[in-house]
Amino acid sequence: MMDTCLFGISAFEALCASDTLPFDLYGLPRTAKRSATGVPRLGEIDAQLKALGVVGRPLHVLLDNDACSRRSSDVVCHVLTKQLPPRSLIRCDSNLLVPTPELCFLQLADSRCANVGSSCLSREIELVLKGFELAGEYRMDAMDPDGFRTIERPATTAERMRQTLALCTRLRGIALARKVLSSVQDNARSPGEAAMALLLTGPRRLGGMGFPRGVLNWPIQTSSGLRKVDLGWPWLRAGLEYKGRKYHPEGRASVDDRRENSITGSGITLLNVWYEDLASPWLFDQLVHDISRVLGLRVRIRDEQFSYRQRVLRSLALPPLRRYDDML
Repeated sequence: MMDTCLFGISAFEALCASDTLPFDLYGLPRTAKRSATGVPRLGEIDAQLKALGVVGRPLHVLLDNDACSRRSSDVVCHVLTKQLPPRSLIRCDSNLLVPTPELCFLQLADSRCANVGSSCLSREIELVLKGFELAGEYRMDAMDPDGFRTIERPATTAERMRQTLALCTRLRGIALARKVLSSVQDNARSPGEAAMALLLTGPRRLGGMGFPRGVLNWPIQTSSGLRKVDLGWPWLRAGLEYKGRKYHPEGRASVDDRRENSITGSGITLLNVWYEDLASPWLFDQLVHDISRVLGLRVRIRDEQFSYRQRVLRSLALPPLRRYDDML
C-alpha cells in the first residue's frame, strides 16, 4: 500500500488537533523517507483522517514524483523530488505521514495553501498567525465558546522553525517563510495576545507599529511568587497586560488586580490593554502614544498606505468576540 503524506493546510489541521488525540502525535516515529507516496482515495483513508482531526477539503498531499499525480476536486497534489530534512515527517500510521510543525510552516508558504483570491499582504499575515499558533499555547477552535482553546505546550518554537528553513534552501515557499518567520513570536496564550503583539511590535510593512520586539509571557519573580506579563520589554522594566473585553466577573477582577499589584510592586511599569484598544483605531492611537511614552520612543507618521495595511492586519488578527468575558 502506498504512503499518503499530508501537506500544508491539511497537515496544519492535524497538528492543531494533536492535543485532542488519544495518543501523543509528537512521540511517534519520525523519518525523512517517502517511499511510493501516492494520491489517496478518500473513501479508503477517511477514517484515518478523521481520527487525526483532518476534515477540511480539498485534502493536500505531498508526492515524491508526478507519475501518479492526478487532478481532483477533493485532493490537491504537491510534488517534491528533493530530499527532506532528517526526521521531518511523523509516521502516525502504517501508511500515513504528517510533516513536523517546522516543515508544515514552510509548506504553508506555498501559494496553493493560501485562501483563494487573498492578496500578498493577507497571505503574509495569515502565515504569521499560523506561526504564532504553532509556537503558542492555544489552538483556534470554532466549536469552543471563546473561539480557541488553551494547550499545555507549544508544538514548536520560532527558532526550531528557523533551523528547519536553513535546511530547506531550495524548497518552494522558502523566501516567503523566512520573511514571515521574523514576525513570529513564541508563547502566546491566546489569539488576543498574538494580535496585540503583531499590531504593536509587528513590522510596518504588515501594518504593525514596529515597536521593539518584546517577550510574550515574560516571567517575573515577585513577593507573591512567579508571575507572567503578557507582553514585556525586560530591559525597560515595562509590560502590557491583555484584558480582553471590558467586562470581568467580580471574582476574576480581584484576582487580576492582586496579580498586577504584585508585578508593579516589583518595579515593573504595567499598562492594561483591552480588546477595544486594539479594535478601535481611535483608542489604538491613544494606546500607541501611551506605550511610546513608556518606552521613550517617537511614533512614526502614518500615511494612507500604512493605514490600509493596518486595517487588513486588524481584520485578520483580531479574534471575533464570542462572549463578554472573551480572552480573559
